[in-house]
Amino acid sequence: PFVIHRDLLTHYSPFFAAALKGNFAEAETQKVNLPDERVDTFEIFVEWLYSQRLDTTAPPQATGPFLKDGKPAFFSLLHLYSLADRLCIEDLRNDIVDAVATLAERANAVPTPSDTHLLYVAIRPSAPLRALVLDLFAFKKTDALLATHPD
Repeated sequence: PFVIHRDLLTHYSPFFAAALKGNFAEAETQKVNLPDERVDTFEIFVEWLYSQRLDTTAPPQATGPFLKDGKPAFFSLLHLYSLADRLCIEDLRNDIVDAVATLAERANAVPTPSDTHLLYVAIRPSAPLRALVLDLFAFKKTDALLATHPD
């Protein structure tokens, strides 16, 4: 369970505003159950909620929610985007798109195939994050492909 200031939740999330201030049982109990959400992803969301930032500035060999063995852990950001989308939190969605772009540029990396699978399974087709990832593949991988492909 997480204990979070209601005003903070309802300010940033129309989902939580409806649940905690509307005519739902959650408004009576002031509890919202999200059994399908990943705990590690929700922890990152709570940290963002209180700080209003995603820390992507860790040193190159560091680990953290967005780095694994010094490389971008795009899957963490994709899970977080999916959560932000379900909770209708536009500011967080925008911060995630910025974080993906920053990490991709800093590491000259793109999401892995399993990350890309997650992108297409868990995130709506019209999400700006999908367009960004497509652009990353086009701009970061085209040169290598042209240089190495015989045709």
